Amino acid sequence: MARSRPFMKKKVLITGGSSGIGLAAARTLSEEGAEVILAARDPKKLKKAAESLKGKVSTYIVDVSDTESVRKLSGDVGRDHGRVDILVNSAGIVEPLILGELPVESISKILDTDLKGTMITVKEILPLMGAGGYVVNISSMAGIIGLYGYTAYSAAKFGVLGFSEALRMELKPAGIGVCVVFPPDTATPQLEYENRTKPEELRSISSKIRPIPPEKVASAIIDGIRKERFMIFPDMRSRMTYIAYRLGGPLLRAWMDGRIGRASAGSDVE
Repeated sequence: MARSRPFMKKKVLITGGSSGIGLAAARTLSEEGAEVILAARDPKKLKKAAESLKGKVSTYIVDVSDTESVRKLSGDVGRDHGRVDILVNSAGIVEPLILGELPVESISKILDTDLKGTMITVKEILPLMGAGGYVVNISSMAGIIGLYGYTAYSAAKFGVLGFSEALRMELKPAGIGVCVVFPPDTATPQLEYENRTKPEELRSISSKIRPIPPEKVASAIIDGIRKERFMIFPDMRSRMTYIAYRLGGPLLRAWMDGRIGRASAGSDVE
């Protein structure tokens, strides 16, 4: 019996598609026979990403923090492709600093990209989607558990969860599915950037966690869409962390507070 290929010839728009989780998702979906539409800010990275993929690939420049840029993307994609079957909102930025050291401009940029950008992209692309479509929003484990140094980032990613919860209800009557993904630390260029500026208190929590490959997140997204899951956890550790936080939040917060306290005091944290 031939293997079912539900993504064959599906038109998949991926923001933040030039690297990291977005590019890994593009590669996986392309291998599944989807027609991939990559959108990102950097033309050089976008061109290189497209050249690394097999199958039919289109590229568009977009800055999801800019509403007019997203509207142009929607118009261009509608003109060139007619429809979008799956939207993956993977564009995101982070600047891990405590609130007192975080410039106001950085707070605005994080919220505008990670939260507002996700919302506006869905709003503008929805007219191109129909029954059987799927919206995939990338949150983070920092969107379930607020962490030291992630005040703006956690706020944005918590917001993505709340937005996705409400959106799921709104789009269900139209036959459009919604899921939200909670990657743990993932081996991406963004994580490399984070690691250069992370406060020691945050490093004390995350340093013992081995990042997972972005391909693992991409596979979890594909599996989650197939099984129509709302919340997608890419590995057992992230799923168990979520369960532990739901069942024993005070204990988990106390453990993290202890590690942060020792890191702030300059003690070695094992």
